[in-house]
Order: sequence, then C-alpha cells, then structure tokens
Amino acid sequence: MQQNAVILQDAQTLEARLNTKVLENLVLLRLLFGAQEGETEVQLRKDLHPLVMQQMSAGEWRTVLGQLIVRLVDEGLMRPVRANAYMHNEQCSDRILSFLKVTRLPKLAWHEIRDGHLIALALGLAPTTKLVARLSTAEGLRSAILTKHFNLPFEISTVTTEQIRQGLAAIAEKRGLTAGIRTTPIEEKTLTHKEAVMMGAKLLKSGHVVESDGELMACLAAEVAGAMNESASELRQILFRRLISTKESTVMGQTQSGRNQSQAGELNSDVTALGEAPPELPEFTSEVKQIAANSAVGWPGNKRAFISHVWRDLRAKFPLWNLNEEEFKEMILNAQRAGLLRLAIADLRDKNNVKDVADSRISYKNSEWHFIRVEDSNE
Repeated sequence: MQQNAVILQDAQTLEARLNTKVLENLVLLRLLFGAQEGETEVQLRKDLHPLVMQQMSAGEWRTVLGQLIVRLVDEGLMRPVRANAYMHNEQCSDRILSFLKVTRLPKLAWHEIRDGHLIALALGLAPTTKLVARLSTAEGLRSAILTKHFNLPFEISTVTTEQIRQGLAAIAEKRGLTAGIRTTPIEEKTLTHKEAVMMGAKLLKSGHVVESDGELMACLAAEVAGAMNESASELRQILFRRLISTKESTVMGQTQSGRNQSQAGELNSDVTALGEAPPELPEFTSEVKQIAANSAVGWPGNKRAFISHVWRDLRAKFPLWNLNEEEFKEMILNAQRAGLLRLAIADLRDKNNVKDVADSRISYKNSEWHFIRVEDSNE
C-alpha cells in the first residue's frame, strides 16, 4: 500500500512538470488514428511510450497514462468499449484539429502523424502535406533542424542539401572560420563543394572531421539539438521531449523564459517553464565539479566520481532545475567537449560496482565514460 502511494506521488510530481494537455491530446490522437474497434490500454502505453520515454520510466508512464485515461473518460472525450480498451468520442475532433493546427484530419497512419505532424509542432512549423512528408525522412528532419537553428533563408519544406551547405559556409565565413581553407577572398560562385563542407564543419564545436554533406548535416544537427548520437530517432526523441515538457506551448527555436531574444532562433534556447532553467554550461560544470569532489574516490592525481552518484546528488541539491537524467548526461558530455571537465572510463570493474558503472554510462560514437575526473588544485 505504501509502495502504491509512493508511485502515485511520483506520478503526480511528473505530471506537475509536464504539459498535461499535450499528453491528453497525444492519447486522443492515438485513438483517432487507431483501430476502428478501439485500442487497448496496453497498446496505447506501448505506442506512446517512445514520446515520453526520456521523461519517465515505463512504470511511471503506466501510472500517468492510467490517470490520463480516467480524466479523459470523465470529460466525455473517450469511452471504454470493452475490457481495458477505449474509443475516442466525436467531441474530441475539434480539440485535435486545433492541436495539430489543421482544418481537417489527414488520412495517414499513426507513425506518419507521430514522425510528421508532431515533429512539425515541436519545431514550431505549420504541418503542411509537403513538410510532413519531408520530416519523415532523416535528411528532411536534419534539414529542418539546421534551417531553423541557423535561421537560413530557405523554405524548410523544399530546402535542398546544396542550399544548406552554402548557407552554413556563409555563416562560417561571417564568423571568421575560414582558416586553413582558403587564402583568397571567398565567393559563393567559386566555392567548391569540398571547401563549403569544410567551412560548414567549422561550425561544429566538437571539431569532428566530416567529408560529405550527409556527415556534416548529421553531426551538426545532432550537436545543435543536444543529441547523444546522430540517428534520426534520437533527434525525434529530443523533439518529443520538448513538446511535452512545459505548461506553455513549447517549440524549438522559441524561448519561454525571457532569455536574450537573439537566441530565439536556436534550438537549445528552449527551457522548461516550470521551476528554474538549468544554468549556462560553465556554471553548471562548476556545480558538478563541486558535487563530484564530495563523492570522489581514489588518490591524488586519480580521483574520480561515478557520474550516477553526481547525478543523484545534483538532482537532490537543485530539484527546480527540472533536469532529467538524459539531459544531465547530455550537459556532461557537452562540458567535456568544451574542455570544462574531463571524463574517464571504468577500466577496472568488479561485482561490487556493476550497477554504478551501468547507471553512469555515457556513450558517444565509439567511446564511453563512467567517471568525472576530480582534479586537485595543483594538477
């Protein structure tokens, strides 16, 4: 009984910091684009979990979904049709049309709505037929993210790889990032394909070497979105997370917190409207280092703290930051990329630290880390 009370309390806490209306709309949306005989709660939970998995565990999602279903049934927006199965009611249609920002419901499958319309909403874009089709591909998704982030002067639904390449090269030139590429003045009409890719790569904070348009777009889209890898599924996860993370309408490229308006076109300017926004990376890293120093083990010159231990202590110290574990690990990885801290791998493992190692794991490309290095003042 006590365990059930704890689960309920955790679910209520999660619901308090998520956009409940959006979660309700997602349930109704899944029913609208589901089987004619209705959908079971198990199927709803399975199909919607990818949209919320970065915000809550499977167990937490089970509890929250149950509460959402009870509420929507009470409001007359859905109804039970058989044991643990539900159907939408007609009165929910207007609400979903408003949510999707369309005048009529598209004749598409659920996965097309999920990867097209919902992604468009997360990007703050009108979900036209052409755009939805484009966003369903990895190239189209990356094109949209880069065009939005760098405020490129192109129509997102029709922008070409060549336009993005030239646009990124122009930005790199404006920022003075042409060293080692050309010694003569750069003109678009004389810029070679290879030179444009090299200039676009200068925008990568990681310094990753890329040799093609595909590599450039994949690496840069992942970096500006704060993704752990370059896959399209990871990018969608981040967009889904931001779609449901605030009480206000959240879109990539718009800030809800009153940050400097010059950042309004950047994807990473989104913050959670409830509580405090996490601090900028240098301040965040400073706090992380202090916490890591308190839990570090080892000897001078080789002191390290498990990433999972630092996460546990930071979450307790700054609950209003509204960070989840994935976001914390993304910031840790970005801090290492920026040279603000150093990570280390657990090269010696035993049965006593298996869980700590697994919980601490941060992976990127072919590398993984489990510790935050704690440097002595004389290092």
